[in-house]
Order: sequence, then structure tokens, then C-alpha cells
Amino acid sequence: MRSSRIQRLALLAALLTAATLGCQPSATAPGGRVLIVGIDGATLEVIEPLIRDGRLPHLGAIAAAGASGKLRSLHVLLSPCVWTSVATGTRPEVHGIEGWIEIPDGPRGEMRMYDSHDRRVHALWNIFNRHGRSVAIVNWLMTHPPEPVNGVMISDSLYPEEVGAKRTLSRTFAKAAGGSLRAPKPLRAPTTWPAEWAERALAERHREPLIPNPLPFASLEGESVEPLRSLSRMAERDSGLVSVALEIEAELGPDLMMVLLQGIDRVSHFTYGTIQDESDWAVEREGTDDGFRQLRAGLLAFYEYTDALIGRLLERYAEDDLVLVLSDHGFTAGENFPCGDHETEDARDGVLLARGRGIAPGTRAEEVGVFDITPSVLAWAGLPAGRDMVGRVASFLAVEPPAAIASYEDEPIPRLTRTASGREAERIEELRALGYVE
Repeated sequence: MRSSRIQRLALLAALLTAATLGCQPSATAPGGRVLIVGIDGATLEVIEPLIRDGRLPHLGAIAAAGASGKLRSLHVLLSPCVWTSVATGTRPEVHGIEGWIEIPDGPRGEMRMYDSHDRRVHALWNIFNRHGRSVAIVNWLMTHPPEPVNGVMISDSLYPEEVGAKRTLSRTFAKAAGGSLRAPKPLRAPTTWPAEWAERALAERHREPLIPNPLPFASLEGESVEPLRSLSRMAERDSGLVSVALEIEAELGPDLMMVLLQGIDRVSHFTYGTIQDESDWAVEREGTDDGFRQLRAGLLAFYEYTDALIGRLLERYAEDDLVLVLSDHGFTAGENFPCGDHETEDARDGVLLARGRGIAPGTRAEEVGVFDITPSVLAWAGLPAGRDMVGRVASFLAVEPPAAIASYEDEPIPRLTRTASGREAERIEELRALGYVE
């Protein structure tokens, strides 16, 4: 009983630390701030030609001012595994997120979706907080329930339709594994930290388009492709997330901002086959070449739209600040034209664009993998990596990293419960008043 009580009080103390940190100014980060933008599913096969044509001015400017190249991903190209490895510098079997669903040992039966509680190691935002730095995390995969942070966390379950889409995807994986997905419990945990940011993030002002460009896919015409006009909603979703990030940025100016945009991945699953030369298009297909040309134009327009959104995020970042734009994998043409997929080795490489202090203009990023992002960001920020991280500092980054520490896993990760009310900070204050928490 005593041991259990001590464990509970230790967790409450960790939560109290995170909650009170949110009311304090953060320590000044030496040399600037960090912006990490994930563009799920983006590939250099599309980005580099568009940069050469001047159609991606913001990504082109990052590449010209710093480094660009491929980001080596995992053998299993599942976004939850990859983005968690990016944020922790550790392998999936170590950090604990090994896909969309947890498959139990023994006979196949009920399975469940992974969530933030399954991550066993500290992420970049925890490490920055531990060193007194502020953070803003927007839509990073496997962040629900959100964690108490010094700053703001908008989890990947902000939009109810996103929760439904992930559950549908998880059912597909469960069925393929010979089991079924456990029936969901009511979603009672808040979707943001602090909890009041949920209402702010869902406010009508964030539905107003940030970019004057027409929405990609909104003007599709023709019986065979018109059903895909709904892909324009992916651009609206990404715009809304960037709008929320800009509000957090203007209010807090965090030392670390991480934003994940998933629209390119979603639309590429339906359209990436059209990137091939028309002479390579499948012979037997439904629809017209004109319709498929519209799909290709829509996909390219989506890259341009994403570039414009990144431009908005860059507005408050100085030249010496560290900016990283990453993707978790690429794409290949799928068997069913015009679809695309990322199930083969050809799709394994993602995208890496970086600029900021210590990065020479026009550098080619060589042999950088997803495990290298966390140690590289920490080195740039003057913070030690853990010796239990498997990555190394990227060669294009001319900074001297601090001496590594053994591990960050000597302290618990502050967490909310899966059925939290969103009033944890108030409850901790009550416990402190009663003498249970110092």
C-alpha cells in the first residue's frame, strides 16, 4: 500500500511540476528557437521538380539556405512508429509504439489502438521541458491523451472525424492480423493541454482559409473523378492546424514548435499513380486521361498549398532559428491505378530540409535517418542527448553537442489518465493544499 501511494504521489508531483511550469517564463534558449514541420508522405520525387520550377518557394528557400536530402526511415513504414522515432531518437521496440494497433501475444483476439501512454520514453517536448524550455505540439501522432507540458499540446485527436478515421484504419490492420479491434470506450480525456485550448482550437476562426489559393481537388470535374473532390477537406484540415499553431506561436513564442500535417499522405493514397509519365499509366482503367490529369494537377497543387502553409509558419522565425521540414516516407504507384502506396523499399526514404545556425547553404543531407532528428535538435539547442538514443548528430549540422547523459528515463513522464476530466491541475492544487503534494 505504501509503495503504491508513493508511486501515485510521485506521478502527481510530476504533473504538478508540468502544470506550474506552464505559468512561468521559460529559460532563454541559447541561439534561437526550433520549428519542426512534419509533412506526412511527402517525397523528393515531387518536391525537387516543383522547387526547380519555382512552385515551392518556401521549401526552395529552406533548401537554398541550408541542407536538403533524403531522410532514411524504418523498414516498417507505419506513421505512428516513424513519427515517434523522430520525436524520441529510439527504435519502436524501445519507445513502445509499434504500429496503429497492439497485437497481443498468443491466439489472435481483441486488439487495441496504441495511444500516448504506450510510449515508454521521453519525447523532445519532455526533454525541452526538463531543461526549462517551452513547447507547442500540434497534431503529432500518438499524443492522445495529451501530456501536461510547459506550453500547449494539441493532440492528434482534436477533430472527431480524425478519431473515426484512425479507428477505421486500425480495424483494417486488426482484421489483417486475424483479430478484431476492441470496442472503444467513451473518449473522456481532454484532447489538448491545457484543456481549455480544445475550445480555442475548434473555434470558427480556424476554419477560415489561411491561403488565398483555391483548395486542391475542389474543382474536379467528370464522373470518374468528381467523388474525389472531398480530398479538398484535407487541405482545410491542414490549414486549420496551422492556424491553431500560429495562434499558439503569437501568444507563447515557444522554444520548440512541432506541427504535423497529414494531408499529402491522405491524397497521395488516391492519386500518386498519376505522377508517372502518361505512357506508364495502366492500360486497363476506369475513367479518362483528362480526369487523371486533373488528379495529378490536384496532387501537385496540394504540395503548393502545403508550401504556402509552411510559409505562414515561418513568418515569426529568424534566419538563425532552426527549421526542419520532414516526411516519414515517400510513395510509389500502387497496383490499382491511380492509387499510391508506401509498402515497398522504394518508398522508404522521406524528405529532410533544414536551415538555421550551423548549417551551410546548399548542403546535401547525407545518410540521415529518423533516429538522428532528436539528437540533432538537442545538440543544436545546447541540450545533452541520452546515451540510450540510437541516433547521431546529422553531419550537416556544424555544432558541438554537449556531453551526453546516461538517459532521460530516470524520471516519470508526466501524463493524464485516459479518462481524465481535464481538471488535473486544479486537483493537484487541492492535494497540495491538503499536504499530499509538496
